[in-house]
Amino acid sequence: MKILWNRPRNAVRRVNRAGFRAGWFFLGIVPILIFLSGCALNSGGVLGYREFAATGLDPGFRLLTDKPLLTLEDARAIAMRNNPDYLAAGRSLAAARYRYYQAFGSYFPRVSATAGAGQGYTAYGHIQNLPSSTAPYENTFAGGVSLDATWLLFDSFGREFNVLAMQSKFRETEQLRENVLRLLMRAVAYAYFDIQIAEAQLAIAEANLVYQQSNLEQGRTQFTFGKISRSDLLNFLILTQTARTQVVSWRFQRDVATYALAVLMGYPEGQLPSGLLFEPLVMTRKAFPLPVESYLEQAFSARPDLRASFENMTARRYELYGAYSSFGPSVYGDASLLYSANAGRYRQYSVSTSRWNERSFQYGVRVEYLLFNGLARFNQLRVNRSLWELARYQLDANYLSCVNEVRSAYADCRSWFEQSELFGGIIDWALEQRDLVTVRFWGGEETITRLNEVQSDLVSAQSNFALSLAALRKAQARLAAAINAPIEGISSEPTEP
Repeated sequence: MKILWNRPRNAVRRVNRAGFRAGWFFLGIVPILIFLSGCALNSGGVLGYREFAATGLDPGFRLLTDKPLLTLEDARAIAMRNNPDYLAAGRSLAAARYRYYQAFGSYFPRVSATAGAGQGYTAYGHIQNLPSSTAPYENTFAGGVSLDATWLLFDSFGREFNVLAMQSKFRETEQLRENVLRLLMRAVAYAYFDIQIAEAQLAIAEANLVYQQSNLEQGRTQFTFGKISRSDLLNFLILTQTARTQVVSWRFQRDVATYALAVLMGYPEGQLPSGLLFEPLVMTRKAFPLPVESYLEQAFSARPDLRASFENMTARRYELYGAYSSFGPSVYGDASLLYSANAGRYRQYSVSTSRWNERSFQYGVRVEYLLFNGLARFNQLRVNRSLWELARYQLDANYLSCVNEVRSAYADCRSWFEQSELFGGIIDWALEQRDLVTVRFWGGEETITRLNEVQSDLVSAQSNFALSLAALRKAQARLAAAINAPIEGISSEPTEP
């Protein structure tokens, strides 16, 4: 390296003044840039509706183009593909995986390189009676490069416990993602069944409206000839208007249920294509031959939230072991390689110049043993023990919650299955009774009060049957989610659209 020491002084002064002005400019412009960048980041605010609606993963309903009939399995598959909660759970799983990989980095040496250069100028000419050993002017330059390596050879098994803890946390996150999918499939089933019950109730309300309109038209004819009173005619008018309100009510409830399903399927506008059909409610003829204990065993072995709680408890146990390892020694291997170049110019009664280089290499082994740090390690040990015990209690609580969920869902399935069979048998009787009373009323053998009663009984029987079917399907979906397995035609493993 060749260094020019005899640079003109006026050039040096110009350079210093330019550097001084550049420094002040830099100090003044940086706060302004930070302020403007903060304004730029905050100026966007919350996305508007149109901007948010354009962020959908399925623009134009491409996944629904060739599906005039949307089945429950199709809705679940699209939700698994588009739902942001499930997609976010996938990103959390990726982050947990990378943290697990990161834990292995502690087994490798830490290597760092450092480079630097600098120049110093010192003047002692203003000092009177300057010692002869001190030069009035000194101009020095130094530059160097160093390479340092440190390798942790042993830390009382702290690294091993940390890797095992990260592995358990990764498995926990993996099971939590599966649990998000389990709950998402149940929510989609609930929304789909809400649409089915709304359409069934809408059909019942429309049939009731047709019957009431028929009675109204016939009542007007009978009133014209004086065969019924105006009170009876007003009764038909009131019942017809009431039937219309039921039609309007169930039509809007169907729309609301459709909005909920569209949001779960990941469509940001909360809408599905117009004219899309859904499967009708059907009666499930299968009973439940397995006892509830079999479903409990299946739930204990397949529930992802229970597995996640177990992995969390395992991770806390390894963290507790890692806290114990902090009381042991740590052994390091060190190595350092240094190269530096130095030059000096000294002006006393005569100008002298010196240059020298340094090269060094050092290595060794050192042992660190922390003897006392204000009981911080001991308190951290107690913290980790408490967290481990907390995880154990949380696992027990999740097991109890699982037992309650399985048993209640099983009981609901049995109850609604029996009720749906009973309500299904009532419909035929109520329909036959309504037809008989209608004929007798127009023949003058029955009162209008009796006619209203039998029609109300028919509508109530049809409505209760539809509600029981929807409740049965929801109970089946709930039981399938509780054991994380298909049951009674309710699949928990959707296929790709």
